[in-house]
Amino acid sequence: MRKEERLISEVKLGPGGIRTIEFFVQYQQICFGKNFPEIISGNSLFTLGKLFQYQIITNNYYELLTKSYIFLRRIEHILQLQGLQQKHILPRTEEELEKLAKRMGFESKMGISALNHFRNRYRNIMLTLIELSSTLFEYDTNLPQAFTKNTNEKEKP
Repeated sequence: MRKEERLISEVKLGPGGIRTIEFFVQYQQICFGKNFPEIISGNSLFTLGKLFQYQIITNNYYELLTKSYIFLRRIEHILQLQGLQQKHILPRTEEELEKLAKRMGFESKMGISALNHFRNRYRNIMLTLIELSSTLFEYDTNLPQAFTKNTNEKEKP
C-alpha cells in the first residue's frame, strides 16, 4: 500500500484521525487544567463535554469533535471485531469497504451507493480534522490528492 493510501485509510493514527481529537483534548487539558481541574480525564468524550461546559470550546467544536470521535471510534471497533485484532486501517478492497459502510448503517440512496455515502462522510470528517490540527499545531496540511476527490457523483448503471 502506498504511503498516501495508508494515510488516507488510517482511522486512528493518520492525519485527521482519532489521535487528532485526542491530541486536541490533551492540549486543552494542558492549557486549562490548572484553572479547571475537572477537565482532566482519560476519557476524551467526557473531557469534550467539560470543555464545552466551561466554555473553553464552542458548541460547534463540541459537536464536530464529539460526532467525529464517535464515528471514527465506531469504524475502529467494527474493524477490530471483524478480525478480532487491533486494526485501524480501512479495508483495501471495494467489497470489504462496502461491507464496512453497511455495518456503519449507510445505505444506497438517490443513486449513490452506501460505500460512497460512507466515503464522503469519512473524507469530510478527516479533512475537517486535518484543518483543525493544522490550525492548532501550525503546520501546512499538504493534503494527499485522493483526499480531495469527491465521490458524491451518481453511479453509472
